[in-house]
This record gives sequence, structure tokens and C-alpha cells, in this order.
Amino acid sequence: MYFIDLFLFSYRWATSQCERQGLTVTPKNQRSVLGKAISLIRFPLISAEDFSLKIIPNGILAAEEALLLLQHMSVPPEKRFTICRYFELYFI
Repeated sequence: MYFIDLFLFSYRWATSQCERQGLTVTPKNQRSVLGKAISLIRFPLISAEDFSLKIIPNGILAAEEALLLLQHMSVPPEKRFTICRYFELYFI
């Protein structure tokens, strides 16, 4: 399974859980329903194109998280240490 598929499945599941729990389907509520499970998705292994077109628009990730991931995707591995340590601890 590709990680983009895992994310899309998780996104659909969070949507259905919001509906089942009577919550308005919003990115904030979807993120809340997903809880810490979102950290199990290996976002750095998703292509920048899929990340930009399929993940960022739904709003589940905070703008700062999305920016850090895009920075990570665009920087060669040997230079990634300069990217925020929070990102590396949380997403890798």
C-alpha cells in the first residue's frame, strides 16, 4: 500500500467518523478524530505532487506542517538537518 492511499483512506474514515458522531465535517474535527494516528502516515514518502494536490487542499495538516513537509521534499537528504527538528521527530 502506498502512503497516499493510506492517507486517503484515513481521510475518508475521519469524515465518516465525524458524521457518525454528529460532528460537522471540518479539517479540525477530522484531525481530532484521527488523533495520533495521523503521525503514523509517512508523509515524506508521498510524492510532492500527490502531497500538493491531494493532501494540502483538505486542510487536515496545519500550514506550518505542510510547509515543513514541502521543504523536506525539496531539499536533498544531506541538507535536511537544517529543517525544523520538530518535523523530523514527529513525521519521520
